[in-house]
Amino acid sequence: MIDELERIEGALLGTIVGDALGLPFEGTPIGDLPRLHRALARRIEAPRCWDYSDDSEMMLALADSVIRVRGIDSRDILETLAARCDVARGYGKGMRTTLRAWRESRDEWSAARATWEAGSRGNGGVVRLAPVIALHRHEHLEVALDAAARSAATTHCHPDALCAARGFGEALWRAFRGDHAPIERSDPIEVVVRKLGHGVLAAESVPLALWTWEHTSSFRDAVLTAVGAGGDTDTIGAMVGALAGATYGSAAIPPDWLDALVGNTVQSTRHTARELRRCRLAG
Repeated sequence: MIDELERIEGALLGTIVGDALGLPFEGTPIGDLPRLHRALARRIEAPRCWDYSDDSEMMLALADSVIRVRGIDSRDILETLAARCDVARGYGKGMRTTLRAWRESRDEWSAARATWEAGSRGNGGVVRLAPVIALHRHEHLEVALDAAARSAATTHCHPDALCAARGFGEALWRAFRGDHAPIERSDPIEVVVRKLGHGVLAAESVPLALWTWEHTSSFRDAVLTAVGAGGDTDTIGAMVGALAGATYGSAAIPPDWLDALVGNTVQSTRHTARELRRCRLAG
């Protein structure tokens, strides 16, 4: 039996591990997947000094916000994302522009549309959702999905991004409840990628992340399959890591992968997970 804390720790640490494992391979095209698989095998053979990208930093920032306000407060989310933003972690143009617009105007609507009039279609609003669904894990599904969409909309308000946030949020909500029955794989990953895509848009990467979670039966296999698909490897790895971590718990994450994370990442994330478990929704 996997207890609540293990699932929350698994989702948060899984996000970071998947992100850190996939980070060096970001942008690998489908034609280079054999080379990627060889490089990935070398990386996990001697794991060390794995750092994470903006994906995990945003997830940890969102965790800070939902714990502090015990819910979803768009202004607090933007303020926390802006305060924690380290551009060296690889923030894309859209997020940098959004956070700069927020700092200058403190206007939520214009910040979310600072780069694109209809809002961002990227996957940055989805990849950070683990703490949101963890906080709403005991709520009705629609309550959890509304929270997922509202948190994503602070920076990624295009309908495609919001739809992806709801779809990923539902899978994560099910994972926290142990509702996962793996489906046997038939197509090789190259065929799946050609069908679904593996790019930075939410509509390309979230379907692949969901497929990977549905067609694997362990944390290790899920994350290696996700990163081995190429494309936006850090973000897809992070999304699948969150799903697999919530499904199988933190004990299922290979210990040497956790040991490879830089600094006190594991200890501080476990502390955040404990805070999330204790947290109750405001009102």
